Amino acid sequence: MKVALFILLILTIIFGALYKLEVFSSNQIKIKIETANAAKKFKVWLADSEEEKIKGLSGKFRIKDNAGMLFILDENGINDFWMKDMRFKIDLLFIDKNNRVAEIYEQLEACRADFICPTYSPAEPANYALELKAGRVSKLGVKIGDLMKVED
Repeated sequence: MKVALFILLILTIIFGALYKLEVFSSNQIKIKIETANAAKKFKVWLADSEEEKIKGLSGKFRIKDNAGMLFILDENGINDFWMKDMRFKIDLLFIDKNNRVAEIYEQLEACRADFICPTYSPAEPANYALELKAGRVSKLGVKIGDLMKVED
């Protein structure tokens, strides 16, 4: 009986940790970024509520090479992003109304909560912002004008 309770406790802790890391998140979609040389697919968390937009990827310890977070931006399309409470660097892309990469920020540093964090925003209105693991933009050769598509 004690062994069964111990196993149940361990499983509860493991599944709780996986849930906290959002391994089981159902709010994910597949996207593809088409560059001049290739197309790369990503499975991204969708941030469409205010709470999700504020939290973003903060609190996560890492993300996979083919993961990220896609933010659906407000109507005016000018939104500020910061790296508060992030635990790793990211690349940040702003996507315009035609689903084209309009602006790129690379290797953005995490910002500790007790410091004033720099903000990043698009020069022109954007419909989406895409956060990817740092280095992905450079490795894939993503450039201004590349296309982002939502997969089925």
